Amino acid sequence: MESPTRRTRLLTAIVALTTIGTAQTPLEQVATEFELLGCSVTSFCGDSIQQSFHWGTRQLEAGWPVTSSTQYRIASVSKAVVATACARLVESGELAYEAPVDAWLGWSLVHPGHPSVPVTVGDLLSHRSGLQDGQGYSAFLGATYAAGPGAPPIADLVLEGGSAFTSDMWHAAEPGSYFQYANVNYGVLATVLEAATGLRFDALMDSLVLHPLGIAGSFNVGTLPDWDDVATLYRNQGGWVPQADDFINEPPVGWDFSAYVPGTNGLLFAPQGGLRISTEELARIAAVWEDGAWNGVALLEAPGIAALQEAVWTADGSNGNTYFGLFNSWSWGLHRANLHAGDAFFGDQTLFIGHPGEAYGLISDLYLEPETGWGFAFATNGAWSGYSFGETSWYAVEEAIHLALADDRNACATSTGVGASAATAPTDDARTRWFDLSGRHVTTGHAPEEPGIYVSDRGARNLRIGN
Repeated sequence: MESPTRRTRLLTAIVALTTIGTAQTPLEQVATEFELLGCSVTSFCGDSIQQSFHWGTRQLEAGWPVTSSTQYRIASVSKAVVATACARLVESGELAYEAPVDAWLGWSLVHPGHPSVPVTVGDLLSHRSGLQDGQGYSAFLGATYAAGPGAPPIADLVLEGGSAFTSDMWHAAEPGSYFQYANVNYGVLATVLEAATGLRFDALMDSLVLHPLGIAGSFNVGTLPDWDDVATLYRNQGGWVPQADDFINEPPVGWDFSAYVPGTNGLLFAPQGGLRISTEELARIAAVWEDGAWNGVALLEAPGIAALQEAVWTADGSNGNTYFGLFNSWSWGLHRANLHAGDAFFGDQTLFIGHPGEAYGLISDLYLEPETGWGFAFATNGAWSGYSFGETSWYAVEEAIHLALADDRNACATSTGVGASAATAPTDDARTRWFDLSGRHVTTGHAPEEPGIYVSDRGARNLRIGN
């Protein structure tokens, strides 16, 4: 009798046999090479889909294939949807980027080390609030999900003296001065949005972004039209093992939110990473970032578009943690990419805006090139050998996706009159980059010379130099 490990790997191989033996497309080659269990890739030019590729299985036990309707728990790409909604609320005057959040919360969000410096809406969006995912975060998040509408207030986590507070929930730097990518700040932000509008977070996202664009995805799994469309997320742990959204064996709880008080704990709806959505639906959202609309449905005007495209933070070597060279610039909620060696998709330094995601074995990306209106969405629910860095600070599988879509990008640039782009591999110092433990880039191409502990964006992850 076959072992579970052998059997699950054979099932993965069988999925790929539909294309092996015939000439594979570039995306099929990527899916095969990286042994992806399932994946979706959608490229678009303006409001039009160029190609929508779907591969493998969304639920291994049931044998269900990935289709254009497959929704993924898209991880931190969810934050890009929140940023889009915030841009709409700022345009309507219900929110302001520079306004202290205390005006809506009804209690003071205080950095213990800088009690006189207010935390603003923009600080939360751009990861400069001082909040970070301290030791108390994971346990509090689990308790929030378990309690549903009876979840404890988020103030218990982020205020000194709160029942779930730990001293490492705040970075030492004062609010507004230092970029530290985190998740908890988006839980606070969702709570602010609820308090400002009086609406539950999931309903607010439906109203501002998802429903106007005809998107069936949701931050509330209980409102999804069909749980069978949601991809189970897997890791290889001696065989494919479900990590999240295994709804066949663990159906979601159908919470009654009628008694929930908006403005209590927005983490309940996972604004930091819990949106279930398809890649074709994600493409509609990214298209809005170019000109404010998708197929005649207008969401943003010029100020909102600019807020999502223009830099409010740029790394200068001492003002933030660049996450191994990947995060070098940020707008009011979106990653500004392709501008540096670490975050390069292509070799031309043309701005892309969007967000990556990673959780429970999933990798995801949603990005738009505003200059051409070209973009792509990508999600996979598992890779047999996991993920490793490529030539840049992106994972190798992401780099392979980028290059597989290069022709789509050039075709879009040509069709829109911008001209073909240099859609090639990154050329600027595509070598090993070393960082200190705060995330500051130290050297490229050779190991640091000063004593200390360093990490690299390639194979050698920990290097101790000196004592």
